[in-house]
Amino acid sequence: MEPNTGAEVGVGIVDVDVIDTVNILQASVIAMQKAIQALRNGPPTLALIDGTLPETRTAIHERQFIGVVHGDAECMSIAAASIIAKVTRDRLMGDLEKHYPGYEFADNKGYPTPRHLYLLNELGPSAIHRRTYAPVKRFFKATSTPQ
Repeated sequence: MEPNTGAEVGVGIVDVDVIDTVNILQASVIAMQKAIQALRNGPPTLALIDGTLPETRTAIHERQFIGVVHGDAECMSIAAASIIAKVTRDRLMGDLEKHYPGYEFADNKGYPTPRHLYLLNELGPSAIHRRTYAPVKRFFKATSTPQ
């Protein structure tokens, strides 16, 4: 397949189990790989990454990647990708609210706002909360401590 040299968008999504298994940084690399695989016209000849490139020996380094610190402020294509990622995540969180009512995901998008942390404490973690996220970890630690 010829490398992709035109403008195209690919989105990569990983689920909570992957994040909890490999860590958030490695899950980001996996999401980047999925985004590249989602491109219909093949892999890009060059990809700009917001931030520094993760130190990992994965397929991501088999391609030409450049890490741009503060890329969303320095580069229009990275800024556009950040907007696409945010809108995608916001829509996903709105859909997840239907499956996990009570957490107000459509409003807080899962970010650790005071309201989200309050609801997490009141309702306990859902199936989509990362078990490695500190407030969720504390919840499990507190509920498993013998009284």
